[in-house]
Amino acid sequence: MKLLTALYVSFGLLSSLTTAKETTAVSSPAELCSELKHALPTAARGCVSFKGLGGNAAAVVISPDGYVLTAGHVGQMMKDKEDVKIIYLDGTEATVEALGWNVETDLALLKIVSPERREWPHAKLAKTTTKTGGFCFTNSSKFGYQDGKRPVVRLGRITSLSTLRDKPGMLISDMNIQPGDSGGGLFNLKGELIGINSSAAGIIGMNIYPSIDQYYLDAERFKKGERFGNPDIAPTKAENYTISATEDVLALVQKELQRRLQLNYPPTLDFIRQHIKKDNTVNITPQQLIQHMQRDAIMLSRKQPISLGMDDPALTKQLPALPDEHNKPVRIFNSEDNSAALALALDDRHLLAKLSLVENKEGLSLGKGEKSTAVSIVSRDEKRDLALLQLAEAKKLPTIQWPQDDSKTETGDFIYAINAKGWKLWGNLSNTTRKNKNQASIGPLDAKDTLISKHRSPYPVSYICSIPLFAEDAGTPVFNQDGQLIGIYIARYTRTMGLLLPASEVKKSVEEMMEGLK
Repeated sequence: MKLLTALYVSFGLLSSLTTAKETTAVSSPAELCSELKHALPTAARGCVSFKGLGGNAAAVVISPDGYVLTAGHVGQMMKDKEDVKIIYLDGTEATVEALGWNVETDLALLKIVSPERREWPHAKLAKTTTKTGGFCFTNSSKFGYQDGKRPVVRLGRITSLSTLRDKPGMLISDMNIQPGDSGGGLFNLKGELIGINSSAAGIIGMNIYPSIDQYYLDAERFKKGERFGNPDIAPTKAENYTISATEDVLALVQKELQRRLQLNYPPTLDFIRQHIKKDNTVNITPQQLIQHMQRDAIMLSRKQPISLGMDDPALTKQLPALPDEHNKPVRIFNSEDNSAALALALDDRHLLAKLSLVENKEGLSLGKGEKSTAVSIVSRDEKRDLALLQLAEAKKLPTIQWPQDDSKTETGDFIYAINAKGWKLWGNLSNTTRKNKNQASIGPLDAKDTLISKHRSPYPVSYICSIPLFAEDAGTPVFNQDGQLIGIYIARYTRTMGLLLPASEVKKSVEEMMEGLK
């Protein structure tokens, strides 16, 4: 991108802009998760995976007579195979054939050909898709359902929506998907199908879905078996989502930057603070500005409306307050590379941290400088990747507060946490407890080395969650609506999934390690 005139923002202006303004009223995060849980059974009726396709993918049965909607590139994988089956969540199987597809919208229609059945369980179709700023979820799984693993439920927000053929075209959402999710359904919070999982960019939070409106335009052609469209403009081609950084586009991006400052949007405030100079001015190049708002800059360059995602201050300001005296992480530094790991205090002498982040690190300490306290590893739980640390001298710290019972968690439950930067974030519990034996494919992602945990499996038992925490956040506690600890964030597993160690599992590990010290 050509370097244009540098953008200057005074720190005084920053201070004046960070008085939060009123934003559009939205449901609270807890209410949205409640709506998700209520809608999930309706959506799940039509959700299927594949057997015999040659790779993992998903689809949605959309009619009682057995029409099945999936991604266009999934239909192309099928071509004219005769032995491909779909599998419902209850294990019911049916053989399908590919009918038609449109490469430009990445939609394909299949048809169940056997066995004969009077009525197939199916999803309800929305009359039109959800608009920018609305909420959505998927109920698909990159692993498929045939191995007994349940779908990974993820809640997200529509951050942009294009127009195609005078109808809603491609949805952009911060609900992350990856290979294996292709063809799965995108649903509104009524459980109605509004789009299909298509593709993901290398940017976290940029995911692309053709709208149900585009299916309606081509439904009759699909049923006739027509296969059409220009592959050069398919949504699966990354080059179709590049930025043309003209003066007009930069003006739109700068305007959006100002709006985010007015909203006290944490990522933008952090971005500005990183560029403050000694004279209290901020010098930001166009490249830096575009990089900071890459997803939205792409949409603005295409003249599309945009919305903040799940981290919108209108949502995060409604998150419950964290317990005052308990469960707050502290930072453990090392003298080797000065990096930090999060840890939880168990008492005035002992801390709990992710083992792989502190193992073989020199000069571990609580804090830095003259007021730091030396820390040593006194016990290891390699199975759960946890380390018991001991302080050289006692410190009064906020200690972990164990829940009485964490067995009541359900898929779709509201959860929230504070990341390593101090931002309050939220999401939903995507799956109940499961074993993680192997390291799954990460999926398309530009910053794999910094975002994905180096140690991310195996774990004997874990929850999968959609909360936007990453490698540096491992060790932070995660809470439910009542402020009860439900687990410790232990790893960013893939582009779409994070892992929590259930509180009961963490407590068991602590008890075993403490017992070993006696």
